[in-house]
Amino acid sequence: MINARFVVGCLVTLTAELAGQDDAVQLQEARHQLVLRHLDSARVLLQIVHDDRDAPVVERATAFVLDGVVRFYQGKDSLAARAFRSALALDSATVPPPIFAADSALGALWLTQVAASASPTYPPDTLFTCLPRCVGLDEGPRLIGGFEVGRMTAEAGADLNQYGERPDRAEATFRMTIDTLGRVEPASVEVVSSTLPRVMVDQFLWLSQDARFSPGRVRRRAVRVRLEYRVTMRPVEGR
Repeated sequence: MINARFVVGCLVTLTAELAGQDDAVQLQEARHQLVLRHLDSARVLLQIVHDDRDAPVVERATAFVLDGVVRFYQGKDSLAARAFRSALALDSATVPPPIFAADSALGALWLTQVAASASPTYPPDTLFTCLPRCVGLDEGPRLIGGFEVGRMTAEAGADLNQYGERPDRAEATFRMTIDTLGRVEPASVEVVSSTLPRVMVDQFLWLSQDARFSPGRVRRRAVRVRLEYRVTMRPVEGR
């Protein structure tokens, strides 16, 4: 039977000897130890690399991935998942070794962590902002229909012609919240500024109930977004 103190002593000695070696060399040796199923030895090497703040990000991320493999084969799935998350946090483009394709359980654990890192769990009421520019969004909301802008312009033009001054244009800026389905949240619309007749402002508020947007997205997930929408009207010529 191998003496436990002897094993620990060997690992400590190995750590001291390898601390000054190149990270790439240590990664290569860790892979070799992993293939031999010398899991403790592999983990000592990997820990040196991923704890080295001066090591290249790619090598540190790779070390975390391999450390996760070690933990998985030690029967410590939660620690394996944590190591995978650490790798993805360092480098979201980290590519796992071929062993992930050969072991379906290991591959599934990896893919679960990839999905979790790509789709963070925001609370349902999280509100992002596009005031004046979109912050933290991969894609801001876009109007796709419902305001009937053409009809509004024609009707507004007739109303503007009623003014003796015949203004070249009138405009209003509205602020609203778009939900995860691309709809305007009913109580969220407010007037920031306006030179439009009140009847036209009311018309816009009414039409906003049927407006449809493509929702804002963060890493492919739809999120709630607060934005501004500007309406500009001009008189109809010939009236």
